[in-house]
Amino acid sequence: MAVVGSLGSQWLLQRNITLDAWAYLGPRLNYALLYAAVVPMMLLTSVCATLMIIPRPKREAVREPFLQGVFGGFYDIITDRLIQLAVIGYLLVYAGYSILLDIYALHPNRRRR
Repeated sequence: MAVVGSLGSQWLLQRNITLDAWAYLGPRLNYALLYAAVVPMMLLTSVCATLMIIPRPKREAVREPFLQGVFGGFYDIITDRLIQLAVIGYLLVYAGYSILLDIYALHPNRRRR
């Protein structure tokens, strides 16, 4: 979304408009006008956010001790077989790709060019 917004703003600001109104204002005022045009959209999203209702839970959750709440599931994560295989596979692919780049960079035919 950021890329699309950036390209759209560049298209708007560099567009050749009659009377050269945009060029007359200068780049700083161009961006000020562009962001001022966004204010109604930001107001609309804030109004929509105020209309969103989050229901209260029927029963409040029991609070765990801090260390258990923060690090309690860490052992479960590192002992999960699927996650272990995914990490090992990722490391092997990453190492293999690094080796290929090193071989290409140090190859004798590469230096002759």
